[in-house]
Amino acid sequence: MSQDLLDALPRRGRSAVATGPRDSTLADVEQALRFVADVIRVHGVAYLPIFERLERERDRLAADEAALDRAMRLSIGS
Repeated sequence: MSQDLLDALPRRGRSAVATGPRDSTLADVEQALRFVADVIRVHGVAYLPIFERLERERDRLAADEAALDRAMRLSIGS
């Protein structure tokens, strides 16, 4: 998805972990999920709530991207 399409989504409608000057992307969250999975393997289930939070974030970002893609296709098709 292009940055222009992402910019069309209102900031409050985006579900992203704050990373400072920019919002997390789906790829960022997926990378964080892999990292936390490794942490859980080494350090145990204490970090499972973080993993679950990242899964929810990934699902919301994917849903936002999919909805925005559908909207843009519908807009172009009109």
